[in-house]
Amino acid sequence: MPFTENEILDGYTCPVCGFTMGATPSDFNICPSCGTEFGNDDCDWTIEQLRQAWIDTGAQWWSQNQAAPDGWNSVEQLLRVIPISISAPLESNTVIEYRFFEIAPGSGNWGLWRSTGSEVEPCPV
Repeated sequence: MPFTENEILDGYTCPVCGFTMGATPSDFNICPSCGTEFGNDDCDWTIEQLRQAWIDTGAQWWSQNQAAPDGWNSVEQLLRVIPISISAPLESNTVIEYRFFEIAPGSGNWGLWRSTGSEVEPCPV
């Protein structure tokens, strides 16, 4: 059964940088990784603009109050939210996106998901 993207994200993955937060990215929660304040920053800029701004400034750990997790890697983290788009060869107008998602926050187990719009489904790897 296909899942919606929101169900896959499980509400705890920062859509800007991919960090698994301790609370949902809403209600003025601030991501300690990229510094995005949800309900404020995302009202003025798109997720893509916020992500690009974080990358352009070096994709460094933002919080001065919370240390980065051991082994923290911004590139690995970004793979959770940056789609890899591929045009389907048989249908000229179809774009299929593949994204890596952590199956359960903090589990270290990764899955690949395929999206053809609002429907998202697991993809065998």
